[in-house]
Amino acid sequence: MPVEAAAREIEALHHSAKGSTFSLFFGSQADQPLFVYSPFPELAAVISEDLTRAHLMEYIIGRLEVLKLDPRMAIGTWLDTEDGRTYIDIVVIVPEKELAVSEGRKYNQIGVFDLRRKKLIRTGGTGIPLPQFVPFEQRLPPLVRSPEKENDERL
Repeated sequence: MPVEAAAREIEALHHSAKGSTFSLFFGSQADQPLFVYSPFPELAAVISEDLTRAHLMEYIIGRLEVLKLDPRMAIGTWLDTEDGRTYIDIVVIVPEKELAVSEGRKYNQIGVFDLRRKKLIRTGGTGIPLPQFVPFEQRLPPLVRSPEKENDERL
């Protein structure tokens, strides 16, 4: 998806829901039975004013190479109503709540997000990047194949 079109959609989603999870491959992930966390806190941006399309375009263009690494990655926005700031992150989308919470804690995230229930799950972190991280490619959980797919491939 072109960056300008993605930024326009993310801006609209963010303002209507006070946050968004948007994949450049699959579009909005709202209402999906999935969980979101960020293993890239050092790539986060914090906006103290109203989030604009210009903020989003600058963020996406500056991190496009990382976003292209894996289709499970997306752009996440979140308005923290406690401090009034908007966070923009590169997030990873996974189907397992336990994995998202575990990874969120590992990367000192404030919380992970349950997309179906539209609920923040606080992890106890501060959101401040920790000094020692592994390379970006090693921060993604391995893809797990379902037994049904393995059986289909054997046929």
